Amino acid sequence: MADNYRKQKMSYTIEFDIAAIIFLILLICNCLNQKRFSTRTSKACMVLIADVLISTILNLTTSFCLTYRYESYLLNTCLGYLQGMIANLGPMLYYIFIHMITHQFRRINKRFWILMLAIIVIETICILSTPFTHFLFLYGPSQPYTHSYGYFGLYAVGLVFITAILIELIKYRNQINKGSIFSLLLFCFLSLFAVGIQMYFPNLQITGFATTVAVVAAFLTIQNPGLFYDQSTGTLNKVAFIEKLSSFNPKKPGSLIVFKLAKTNKIKDLFGIEGRYYITRQFMNTLQNEFKNARIFYLFNDTYIILFKKIGEAEAAGNRIYELTNQSMNFYPVEGSSTIINYRISGRIHIINNTGLIMHSNTSSDFYTTDETISLINYIATSWTPHHVAFVDYNIIQQFQEQIRVKHIVEEAIKNESFEVFMQPIFSLKENSFTGAEALLRLKNTDGTYIPPLQFIPEAEANGDIIQISDIMIQKTCDFINKTNLFDKGIQSININLSMIQCMYEGIIDHICEILNRNHISPTLIRFEITESVAANDEIRFTRLLEEMSSRGIEYALDDFGTGYSNTSKILNHNFSEIKFDKSLIDTMTSDGENENAIRYLFDLAKEKKMVSLAEGVETKENVERLKKIGCDLIQGFYYAYPMPADEFMNFLEEHN
Repeated sequence: MADNYRKQKMSYTIEFDIAAIIFLILLICNCLNQKRFSTRTSKACMVLIADVLISTILNLTTSFCLTYRYESYLLNTCLGYLQGMIANLGPMLYYIFIHMITHQFRRINKRFWILMLAIIVIETICILSTPFTHFLFLYGPSQPYTHSYGYFGLYAVGLVFITAILIELIKYRNQINKGSIFSLLLFCFLSLFAVGIQMYFPNLQITGFATTVAVVAAFLTIQNPGLFYDQSTGTLNKVAFIEKLSSFNPKKPGSLIVFKLAKTNKIKDLFGIEGRYYITRQFMNTLQNEFKNARIFYLFNDTYIILFKKIGEAEAAGNRIYELTNQSMNFYPVEGSSTIINYRISGRIHIINNTGLIMHSNTSSDFYTTDETISLINYIATSWTPHHVAFVDYNIIQQFQEQIRVKHIVEEAIKNESFEVFMQPIFSLKENSFTGAEALLRLKNTDGTYIPPLQFIPEAEANGDIIQISDIMIQKTCDFINKTNLFDKGIQSININLSMIQCMYEGIIDHICEILNRNHISPTLIRFEITESVAANDEIRFTRLLEEMSSRGIEYALDDFGTGYSNTSKILNHNFSEIKFDKSLIDTMTSDGENENAIRYLFDLAKEKKMVSLAEGVETKENVERLKKIGCDLIQGFYYAYPMPADEFMNFLEEHN
């Protein structure tokens, strides 16, 4: 029987397996030799490479033993089982690798890992039970090694993963460039091709080689060193930091420093833009040499993250950075220069002794989103100015959490258009009645109170939400005008604020006119307030905006006049309908005749230009009397009326007008 079995032994073509092993070993040596930023994706790729290498080696060894060591039943059985286990992990590991790419900047759900682990356990049980069930392999002392009917079940599982890979790449195709998608699809096509060939030509060992080609192509696709490094600073970049965030392990928290460079514009003025970057690179190299086990990331706006592996390491490092920023250091001003300059780098240092502090809320186990964590770091770097080294604690985190909470309320209010419009009456000293009002935006909190505008307006201006919010404001004001007999009560116009962001928005006047026309509101009934700071920010844009408003018959007022943003005589050359004198200016009026005379001059100048003068924030009778004496036309402030809901405003007019 043994002689008969010797005649049945098969000669395998192993050259492809040998070539695959050489390729994979060279690839691993290249990885070990080069400095690369380690990510979840690259780690998954390395596990996949290791799986393909071990699988190919076992396949080659099994082929050799089946050819030359057929008497060793135990050895061949163990090799067959081991090779089956490793090889069938390939499609699943490649799917995990693709999932890492498509979820590069997001945390992966625990259910995903549980599902993958369950599949591994089931396959392992099937393979290990084969000696008793002969489910996957048929092999014995008197018969050749063959696959049983159950082995096709493993092929089916592999096919399911290949299908899942295709679906994943199609679903997230917008996150991956076209060249990378082609490289990543190679695994699917080559795997199916190789399995088909080997089913028809069992002696042709080509599966390992085909898988190797696909894995090498995928590896070269993701391992672009430039993707994670900032060339101007010589550090890791924001993409690399986000990748680190997505793989954060709460069981192994480290510590970090938020380092905000200061006075970088002064470096640019002294040494030029190239000099600024070159000096910054030298300083960052100094920090990297000081903290060899740390990672330095450049995020944005001269803000850096220095990440340490252990809790508490950041504290000693922060003190060392403070020492470095309080002494002059030697730098080369430009690359290749032999001249050495002595210069002191300065900056703000914020120590976070546990990275978990910026990763999830102390009131819940929920992680912040990546964007929220980045926003928190920016909040720490810009909103908090310590004297030297400062520790970040839960107080500032709670302030940020409140900001995030309000942000979500704003998002809901935009979605549901649930902002409220309050009216603050404007009193005419000449007519001794209320002739106008300013529409003011209000946002209700979850507890029924109102969130102060300063808590959400600046953020809305920064992220662009102010455009949608203002649309809601104008529309609700138009609705209020249309459903009331407002102008029969003596009201001549309603004032609405335009933010600086709106004024910079191209096409804003067309947009406003479209809303007014849609609601059949005359442009003369609404007066738009523009702050003095807009003129200081972009005088050309400011002038063009006013000219366009004039050509459309839209009235406009200058808000916050007297805050010192621009030249007084120059700005009053514009044809404003109304000048609103800022509260800070009005409050300077005392018994001191010099101040009062200076303010009187400004009111006279407005009257000379045929502009209506309005005093904001008036709270005392004394100021009302002084304003009457210097010729003020209108008064807005708590002395006459607080802002009130629109329906209360109508009752107020019934009572006072």
